[in-house]
Amino acid sequence: MNENINILNILQDKYSEQILLSSSDVAEILGVSQGTITNMLKGNKLPYLKFGDAKTSTIRFDIVAIARWLESKSSFGEGSKDV
Repeated sequence: MNENINILNILQDKYSEQILLSSSDVAEILGVSQGTITNMLKGNKLPYLKFGDAKTSTIRFDIVAIARWLESKSSFGEGSKDV
């Protein structure tokens, strides 16, 4: 849990008062492309919030949920985990 707080603190420092992140923010955090984020969303591999109907929906990411997700994917002496 301590690592989770550290990840959250790092994200909050970088994104100051943002509570919700865009897909480009999350892509930057993970060091992946927008296409990878889209694929991860299609595979339900990232926690996200969806606003609107299917045709005009907006996707955002809760900064706390992303920090917890990152912590759950961290491999502190446990070997790597699939993302």
